[in-house]
Amino acid sequence: MEKIEKKTYMVADIAQIMGLSMRGAYDFCAAHATDFRVMRIGKAAIRIHKESFDNWFNGTNVERYEAIK
Repeated sequence: MEKIEKKTYMVADIAQIMGLSMRGAYDFCAAHATDFRVMRIGKAAIRIHKESFDNWFNGTNVERYEAIK
């Protein structure tokens, strides 16, 4: 069976990467939703586009994204 490469981070992944609490990671994603792609799935689930976050984190992001609502 082929392993599928993840293309998104979950908020828990962002919390771990950034050294934040879960609440802090949710706030961080909301505050930076125009710096990297943040997608809301349903009412509560949030996914962060891995490539756009990694580019932002590494200082190579050149695009701005529409903020989550």
